[in-house]
Amino acid sequence: MTETVNKDFQVTQHFGFFEMTKTSNAGLQELNRQKALEYLPSLSRLCTIMEGVRAAIGEPLVVHSGFRCSDLNKATAGSSKSSQHMLGEACDFTRQYDNGDEQKIEHLFNRTLRYLADTQAPFGQLIREYADRPYGKAVWVHLSLGAPFRNPDRCGEVMTMMAGVDGIPHYTLLKKIA
Repeated sequence: MTETVNKDFQVTQHFGFFEMTKTSNAGLQELNRQKALEYLPSLSRLCTIMEGVRAAIGEPLVVHSGFRCSDLNKATAGSSKSSQHMLGEACDFTRQYDNGDEQKIEHLFNRTLRYLADTQAPFGQLIREYADRPYGKAVWVHLSLGAPFRNPDRCGEVMTMMAGVDGIPHYTLLKKIA
């Protein structure tokens, strides 16, 4: 029998399970939360790193995409077939008042990078992401877990991603933090 999640709970002090598993795809919301229960250890580790980012930024963060089960990942435009979102190891976020402002996202990205570098927090990828959408340009920050969740050779990657109206993402490696 599949367990249904009817009640939200805190994964860490400031990040709740529903926040980390929400989707605008109502038809997949329940399945996404059911599947996420299998990935609570990695989701918890991700939320712990996000707590550090939140403290370094000094304000709340808005998670736009956390865990995505494989069905939801397939239904999400521009998502990678090997996305760490499917393992509870990645999230996309902004601050509440960023409202797609590229300069504000750049500031959030740089402060997050400074936190990760200063604390030597193990991360896989930090990506400043841009995507053309029918309603305009969307911008956000992506953060994923590093080793042991990700191949150590692919950890500490600081990148940008741009996806045009065709939805095809183009990545540029800015630097690698050892």
